[in-house]
Amino acid sequence: MTEHILVIVGPGLGRLVHASGAATAVRRAHPAAHIVALTSSDAAEFAQAMPFFNEVLVDSRAPWWRWRALLDLRRTLRENTYQHVYDFGDVARSRLLFRLMHGWRASPEHPAALAWIDPPDTRVVDSGMHLVDRLTRQLIAAGIVDVPRPDLGWVARTVKSYSAPFKMTEPYALIAVDRGAGGGL
Repeated sequence: MTEHILVIVGPGLGRLVHASGAATAVRRAHPAAHIVALTSSDAAEFAQAMPFFNEVLVDSRAPWWRWRALLDLRRTLRENTYQHVYDFGDVARSRLLFRLMHGWRASPEHPAALAWIDPPDTRVVDSGMHLVDRLTRQLIAAGIVDVPRPDLGWVARTVKSYSAPFKMTEPYALIAVDRGAGGGL
């Protein structure tokens, strides 16, 4: 049976770029798994091009009063049984996603929490630690010790086009800014 893994990346292209090294490590640790990324709509196209993911789900990041959108997300998340959930997102949204998947009364002591791999210490999220370092620390705590730095060398080899609000005809550099946990994610 194929192992199913969910990787919660969080919103934005910057978060996805910073998590690319961690995503590489997850793929290396689970080479035959079906790995699903959960990210925002603005990063979904880029995530689909990444060689680490077999499938990409979009989190519209609907607020609680858009309960129909949350129920749709809940149904989507519950369609698969994930053996592992690597949570590279922010703590507040992660709590909501956990409860959508396992019920509102579920707690971190819930049996499913054993497969939910989140920051070993949630205080680290707010400590000012760079996202790449936090994800590395998180994966090492989960037993994945070979975590490379982000590398986008695959982009030049595989991405033929990317929707951008401007025409790109010249060589360019990508500056990936992540607002971090305190930046309103």
